[in-house]
Amino acid sequence: MKLKYKVMTTAFLAGTCVYLFGETLGVETPTAKAAVALESTNQIPKNLLADNTISPLGFYHYITIDSSLRAGKNVVSGTIGMFGDPLGITGSTVIVDVAGGKGFSQTVTSAGNFTGRLSGSRQLQEGEVVTVTANFRDGNTLVETFTVKAKFVAPTIKTDVREGVSVLTGTAEAKSSILVKDAQWGTVFGNALASSTGEWTVYLSEPLREGKYIAVRATLDDDSGSAEAIRDFVPIGAAVNPTVTSDLANGSTTVSGISAGGADVELWNEGIKIGTTTADRLGNWSAAVKPLLGGDTMLVKATLFNKTKESITYTVSLGKIEQVSLVTTNSTKVKGKGAVGATVSVKESDREIGTGMVDENGDFEITIPKQAEGKTLSITQSRKDTTSAATEITVAKGLDKVSEVSAVTTDSTALTGKGSPEATVSVKAKGVEIGTAKVTSTGDFTVNIAKQEEGTELFITQSKDGDESEATKITVETALLKEPIISTHYVGATYLTVKAPEGAEKVILRIGGKIIRTMNVTTPNQTLRFYVNDLPALKTPGATFEFVAQDSQGRDGKVATGTVKEVPEPTVATYKLGGVHITGRVGTDITRISLYDKAGLLLRNGQIEADGTFKILATNLPALQVVGNTFSVRATTASGAISEAVEGIVHPGVLSAAPTIVDYYVTDSYMTGKVAPNAVKVFLRIDGRNVRIGTIAADGTFRIYTNDLPELKEVGAQFEVVTQDANYFYSEIAVGSTNFIEAPVVSTFRVGQAYINGTVAKGVTRVSVHDKSGTLLRYGQVYENGTFRIYAVGLDALQNVGESFSVRAHNENGNRSKETKVTIQP
Repeated sequence: MKLKYKVMTTAFLAGTCVYLFGETLGVETPTAKAAVALESTNQIPKNLLADNTISPLGFYHYITIDSSLRAGKNVVSGTIGMFGDPLGITGSTVIVDVAGGKGFSQTVTSAGNFTGRLSGSRQLQEGEVVTVTANFRDGNTLVETFTVKAKFVAPTIKTDVREGVSVLTGTAEAKSSILVKDAQWGTVFGNALASSTGEWTVYLSEPLREGKYIAVRATLDDDSGSAEAIRDFVPIGAAVNPTVTSDLANGSTTVSGISAGGADVELWNEGIKIGTTTADRLGNWSAAVKPLLGGDTMLVKATLFNKTKESITYTVSLGKIEQVSLVTTNSTKVKGKGAVGATVSVKESDREIGTGMVDENGDFEITIPKQAEGKTLSITQSRKDTTSAATEITVAKGLDKVSEVSAVTTDSTALTGKGSPEATVSVKAKGVEIGTAKVTSTGDFTVNIAKQEEGTELFITQSKDGDESEATKITVETALLKEPIISTHYVGATYLTVKAPEGAEKVILRIGGKIIRTMNVTTPNQTLRFYVNDLPALKTPGATFEFVAQDSQGRDGKVATGTVKEVPEPTVATYKLGGVHITGRVGTDITRISLYDKAGLLLRNGQIEADGTFKILATNLPALQVVGNTFSVRATTASGAISEAVEGIVHPGVLSAAPTIVDYYVTDSYMTGKVAPNAVKVFLRIDGRNVRIGTIAADGTFRIYTNDLPELKEVGAQFEVVTQDANYFYSEIAVGSTNFIEAPVVSTFRVGQAYINGTVAKGVTRVSVHDKSGTLLRYGQVYENGTFRIYAVGLDALQNVGESFSVRAHNENGNRSKETKVTIQP
């Protein structure tokens, strides 16, 4: 910094007093006189005492900017100062110039501070130059320029902000300080420093909780001043549903996946808990289990903060049978290894010629009729509706040299072929022998090999009595890619999510056999999001679509088929005037429940519990204060799809009594009961929906036809019956479930007995006996204590030892149980 005063030094006698007046230097001393010369680039006042406004004693003049010179700001503040002037900075002025006159000028404070707002509504623009001119009271003038930087923006959050998350990532301005805190209470969860590229990661002191909010603040001190920006009140969503990321294959002993961080994870196999573990802070988990069995279904439950999330249901895959014995024209058995408990089927030309079970050691042996040479046998294993791909073998005869070698893929662990009896077969890759075997007496061989890379050339020869045949060359092919895994897709969802299989290079969406969209796979097992909001074909419930993966050579893998689902409508419980909450239940995948008035205006969002129930606060809502007013409720999925509106009505504070229901059996054709006197309509509900309206007789009894409802053919199925009065108000709800008539228990019957005796279940009104062909012979009598007897004298069908007959139970509606078969004893 250039000084505008030059001072020449000299020596004075001790005790000398020096006075400066105007342009002369006066020195007084009682003993001596001395002179000093002072040089200045500015005029020095004539009389310092009279014109005490300028001092030549200041040095190291400076200007600093305190405020953040960032785009969008309209205030500039700073400080000027100097050293060496005992009279201070008072009286100095500054001129702040922006964009040719949009600044301001002012006199600084005694501390040298200045603050001003740009003229008009002017705001700083990125790249602008701010010029600050300081006119110091000692006559010095200093000019400094500052460049306006880009606007300091709030940090972004990359991590999906959900319950259980304990590590957040995002971006902000490079080198800025990041702080994450509770947006409501200010509790600090963690902090970090953004990298030179603006990336940041904050490890939170505790997992996030659903329903709360966080704030992420970024601050930066640089040559443009101090800057701060905050992303406030970021809502914390519900924890993610757990997913399985490992391959669920027959025999697997480890299951891995992802859930909310820190969650307690349980693995359930068809209602039986088979493993537990705890997810790490990133949500990754792995659990050891007993070997999985193909065809079994698996469900994962993750519990955090007493809330449980469930995965979709997974099915354990059933691999193809890899180890199968060779079959010749003389073979009558097929042996091999499969999944324990699986049913193995052997077919020839689509005709089943033998079946068997895989024993506890994984072995099977199936008897088949002899087959002709060249016949192809297709062998599959099935368990619980899951069937493997077929393993094909060819019935062979002895050959002079190796031929008909089976195809080898990257998944193969054996190859088969034909050779001369007792010959030794050798398989080589890159000149190294990788397997040998003896040709059987029927000319067949199986050589076990390690899995090979795609494109590897295998050379197979056979040797006998010192002679080696020519090599048969085969090339290892890539195994067919597995089908992509499709997430549930609902009508109205913007994206369709699919997980690519191992080895996929591309995933293709097809509709109606046509390729619609293709996405590249950049990481193994990548989850891809296809934009489908512009596809009319996927806006209809029940519409089907396909996904297929391609490998690096453009070969298609297995096809996965999906169906467009309709967002399940919520069920809404009867709301009475003055009730605190509107309640009900939602289906799976629902993340938001919303209440609307009769005009369709959103009133309030509610809360969904882990068990699928919901509640929406109803107080202080005028739309719910009038009996008869209608409202509606809609459910929204995590993918943004919205259900149809379910309408409700504000009922009086006291509802009509629920109807009574006569015990209903799965074989009944009608549901009956009695309703309140003011009821004019009666409805049958299943899963919260009115599925049938019945008739009401003058005596208050009702009757609803149900014989064509498959939902009521299952024992224990739940249903509801509700009535409406003349004002369309629903009554209280009656809940029932389907029953069945248990088969009667028949006591031992011997030739010559006069009666057939036994017991029946509650609700049975009579019993019947039938001969072995099912012909009705006679009805019997049922007593109040549940016993029955049927007169047997005179019935020829009951007179022969070893013959059989059957007994059935009946209720008052004419329904009957399954038969109980009885063998006549001597």
